[in-house]
This record gives sequence, C-alpha cells and structure tokens, in this order.
Amino acid sequence: MFAFSSDGSGASVSLTNTSVNTTGNFAVALLAFGSGASVTANGGIFTTSGAGAPGAYAFANGLVTLAGTSITTTGPGSPGLVAGNGGVLRDTNSTVVSQSGDGAEVDNGSTLILDGTKLTGQNNGIVVTDSGGTGLVNIVSLNGANLTSRNFDGIVVTDALANITVANNSTILPGSGILVNATGASNVTLTVDSSSLTGALIAGGTSIADATFQNASHLTGTITNWRNLSVDTTSSWSVTGDSVLTGTVSNAGLIAFTSPSGSNFKTLTVGSYVGTGGTLGLNTFLGADGSPSDKLVINGGTADSSIMRITNAGGPGAETTGNGILVVKAINGGTTAAGAFTLPFGELRAGAFDYDLFRGGLNGSNPDDWFLRSGFTVGPVAPGLVPPGPVPPGPVPPGLGPGEPFPTDPPPNPLPPGLYPIIGPELATDGVVQPIARQLGLTTLGTLHERFGDSLEPCLNRPRCSSGCRPGSRPVADH
Repeated sequence: MFAFSSDGSGASVSLTNTSVNTTGNFAVALLAFGSGASVTANGGIFTTSGAGAPGAYAFANGLVTLAGTSITTTGPGSPGLVAGNGGVLRDTNSTVVSQSGDGAEVDNGSTLILDGTKLTGQNNGIVVTDSGGTGLVNIVSLNGANLTSRNFDGIVVTDALANITVANNSTILPGSGILVNATGASNVTLTVDSSSLTGALIAGGTSIADATFQNASHLTGTITNWRNLSVDTTSSWSVTGDSVLTGTVSNAGLIAFTSPSGSNFKTLTVGSYVGTGGTLGLNTFLGADGSPSDKLVINGGTADSSIMRITNAGGPGAETTGNGILVVKAINGGTTAAGAFTLPFGELRAGAFDYDLFRGGLNGSNPDDWFLRSGFTVGPVAPGLVPPGPVPPGPVPPGLGPGEPFPTDPPPNPLPPGLYPIIGPELATDGVVQPIARQLGLTTLGTLHERFGDSLEPCLNRPRCSSGCRPGSRPVADH
C-alpha cells in the first residue's frame, strides 16, 4: 500500500504542500519504484504509523526529491527515508523523524543526499547495507545537515561499500557516541569537509575504513581499527583516548592529545606516520626517567618529519640519567627517520631543567624510539657512571675551592666522556648577574658628598640668616 507511488519508466508524481497519513503495515507515504520513476514533494506533512512503513522510499533506480517537508514515522521498524536497489533520494531542508526505527536506510548501491536536512532516528541515524551482495557502492552525503541517533550509532555500515561525505558544518549526534561504525566486511571512505565531529570512528570484523579531514574540519574523539587517516593543513584531531589505525596517518595539520585525567595518558598506535609538516601534540609529566607521557607507537611501519609539541602535565623537572621519557615507540620492525620529530623553537622547560628530544636510548639501545631527556652524553657512557653534579661531602678534589660546587675554571673543550645535565641558560648567570647589578647600583649612587655637594656654606655678608648670621649658618634663601 502506498499513498503516492510512481511506477515504471518515465512515470512521475509532483506534490506541493500535501498532507498524507498512512496507518497500515508497510504503507509507504511516498514511493518511486523503477528506473525513470520519480516523486517530488515540495512542502507538506507525511506521517506513517504502521510497521515497516517508511516515510519516503526510492527503490529500483527510482528517484524521490523532497524539499521543506515534514516526515514522521511511528511504527516499529519504520525508517524515515529509504533508498534501495540503486534508488536515489534527495532532500533539501526537510525535518525527518523516525520514532521507532532508523532515521534512514541505504541498500544495494543506492544514494542518499541530505542538504540542510534534520534527520533523527530512534535507533541508528543511517544504516548502510548490501543485502543483495551486489558489491555496488552506496553513497551518503550530508551537506549542512544535522543527523541524530537517539539510542545507537550515527552511521552504521554492515557488509557494504560506502562513500560518506560530511560537509559544510554538518553535525552527527550519536546516542552511543559512535559517529561511524563499519561492521562485518565493509569498505568505508569517509570525507569530512568544513565540519566538526565529536565521537568515535570504529571498524570491526574485516572492515576497511579510511578517513579524510579537510578544509578546517575537526574531530574530537577516538579512532579504532580504521586503516588510513589524512588531516590537511587546516584541520585537526583532538585525541581523547587510546586510538589505533592499522595503515598510514598523514598529518599536515594538528593531531593533539587532550589533557590527561589524573595519570591517564593516552597512546596513538599507527602503522606508519607521515608528518608532511604537521604537528603532533603530546602531554608529558616532565620529571625523571620513565615519567608518564602520551605516546605515538609505530607498528611495523615508518615515521618521518613532524613537529612534536610537548605540554607539561605538572612535572617539576628533574635530571634524567637514563634513556629519559618515552614519547615515540617503534614495534614489530617499525622504524623512524633520523629527523622524524623535532621540538618547536624555544625552550621545553620544567624547574631548573631544559628537555630536548633524542632518537634512541643511551649506548645505542632502542634506536628507533624517541625520548625526552634533560641531560646529554659525550662519548660512550660507562655502566653505572655517576653524572656530574654537586661535590659530595669530603675532601675537596683538586681544582675546587672550599665549598664551591663547580670548578673555578671553565670546563675543558671538548668535554670528557660523561653524562651532563641540560640546565636553563639563565641559571648559570643568576648567581653572577645579581651581585654585579648590586655593585653597579652602589657605584652609580656614589658617596654622600658626591650626591649632595657642600652642605655647609658661610653667610659671608648675606643679608638674611635664619638665626643671627652665626658662623657657618646658611641664609634663609639658600635653605
């Protein structure tokens, strides 16, 4: 049963400000069935209350075009919109609500285009399938649209191929927190253009999923078991939890971990990481060796050329005497280029110590890992070597004055083999500059005589004195 149906080649139905209500099971309000069939609705209110009764259905290469309509379905398993078997459903500025089903369903190589649409599903927002095993690509396009799923996921792709575009400030508000969920053996391509999304991207089973963020787009959330990710120079990803991508992350923009909650730092695991001039932002407790930090893990692939921005997560600063603080880990044969990561210009400072980024551990250990250290080595460091520091109590070694923690003479050039701390540059001058500044101030002040000149001047025939012109008194006019 169909309220308005277009069947067969060339058949079309056009409606303007029409109101339709169906009550039977499978009673679709608007249906375009077959190649060349089309239904167009401008304005109007369409409701269905039966089970399995979509509001609008484009089937078997049929075309449904909506503009400014209101569609509500209340029956169980009744999606608001359906495009199936090559059907195309286009909507502009309509409000579509499914109170008991999914917002929309797309199946067997069909197309759903939502331009300014407000689409709400009680279960999932949009479900994409390939029930006929056609192997054809389904297309879902959100352009300035708002997609809401009250209970479950924003977009679910099950055993299907799907190209999904989220553009022009479109939003997805998933009840489960999952933006796009690729399940079974799906293949998904997601392009986010000029839009900001909050939630998770998840792939399960044998699914393959790739994402691109471009033109000032932003993701706040996590990615689990997707393959490739591309972030352009204007876009960013705020990583809110542990994330895994099995392929390549290409970062020309900003990928930054959000601030840790307590000691819950996060890990991003990728196959390969390509910086392409982008920035990777990590939070690190700047302290001694082994302090906690967000981490990038290279799993079997490669890493190159990226700026690493470190934010201190409350660390007081301390001298590292071992490998330092791990920030990049290469596993399962993963490798990193010699200049893969660099700190931005300026100091990375905590307390009295500056931290720098080093590839590899001491004595050649962990050659492809990257560490933050507040010390540097000269030559091979012997096991158990005690780094230079304050002189311990006891006899004063040759070259040191009594009570002096450092040699009176400059260190030799080049330095002998050993481990040396990286101290903030101003600390070396503070103890010298302050006494010099004090002495300079005293010298500038001069003596009392130099500041005031002669303070006693005889009257010497001056006409008026304050007290009878006693010898040595000064005239009133000079006081």
